[in-house]
Amino acid sequence: MIIPTCATAQERAAAAEQTALASAVPSSPELSPPSVAVDQRPSKLFTVLAASYMGLSALDVVTTEHAIQTGRGQEANPLMAGLVRSPYAFALTKMAVATSTVLLMRRMSRKHRVAAIGFLIAADVGLGLVVTHNARIGAAP
Repeated sequence: MIIPTCATAQERAAAAEQTALASAVPSSPELSPPSVAVDQRPSKLFTVLAASYMGLSALDVVTTEHAIQTGRGQEANPLMAGLVRSPYAFALTKMAVATSTVLLMRRMSRKHRVAAIGFLIAADVGLGLVVTHNARIGAAP
């Protein structure tokens, strides 16, 4: 705390007392007010993007399973290829990853809303391309 040089002795004593009290109480993130008010609710755009990501993830599971069962395709992701033998494990893992992604972006959006929305837009576009590719392979004669 800075005290003006023209302060009276009483003002200097009060300032010294405030400084002593402030240094005696440890600083805690829970006790200090936030420097910027953060809205805890996701925006409508975030909600729509997250819902479309979950829907596209479900379509990814369906189109991948169809392409594999018809013998027209195989899982290209080496991390997921071993799970394809069990459709339930495959679907559960894909949806768990999608849910984790949405929850992570939800948490990120509290402080970095634009980045979270940008990521979800990119993820939706990318997953949309994957689903389209899978559907074309599964429908090929």
